[in-house]
Amino acid sequence: MNNWSGVYLVVQLLSTAVLADERQLLLVGKGANSCTNYLFELHMSRINDEQETVRDYHHWASGYISAVSMVTPRGEELLRIHRNDNAYIYIRSYCRRHQESTFVEAVAGYVLDLAGRL
Repeated sequence: MNNWSGVYLVVQLLSTAVLADERQLLLVGKGANSCTNYLFELHMSRINDEQETVRDYHHWASGYISAVSMVTPRGEELLRIHRNDNAYIYIRSYCRRHQESTFVEAVAGYVLDLAGRL
């Protein structure tokens, strides 16, 4: 078993509900929204100089990352290499490439990328 297989398993379990059927979302909050919605909110926040909605997405992502780190082996190591700015850059890039995806998929992708560097 490699270093990050435990992280991968937890991320898959936490993300499967949203991927299985959008009509039966078991997620709450911004994570259930689409990447398209996130990118729109990001764009609107820049136009209107209003950061509250985007901040809600980023808070949701921070909670997800923290939760994964709490229930996985080497979670503390995961948090040590995590940087919020890097997460937001990764998430924006992911969402631009996969606009049909959900926000949780973008955040999960970041966690898996981070875990791959352990």
